[in-house]
Amino acid sequence: MQIERTDKEIIIRLKVSISDKELLELLDYVSYLELASKSKTTQEEVEKLADEVNASWWKENGKNFTEKTKLSLSDFSFAKSRKALENYKGSLSDAVAEERRTEL
Repeated sequence: MQIERTDKEIIIRLKVSISDKELLELLDYVSYLELASKSKTTQEEVEKLADEVNASWWKENGKNFTEKTKLSLSDFSFAKSRKALENYKGSLSDAVAEERRTEL
């Protein structure tokens, strides 16, 4: 992988061995980071909104879903996930990058 930074952009060159699915996931994440960098919304506000959206979805679809999977709304709380990971050092992107390095 090669990374080049100019005044206006960052250019990333990857080997063609990366799958289309992995590439799309990477691009989705980079798009998210680009959008998030322009936002004045706090992480807590985002998590609250995500929990509200989840609650709304569960209200509409929860019964069918829980009967099939045995999961509940409380299994999908961003706020609870954040609390559980508050002492975790590092980031998901760092972990994925390290995993990719070891595969090379």
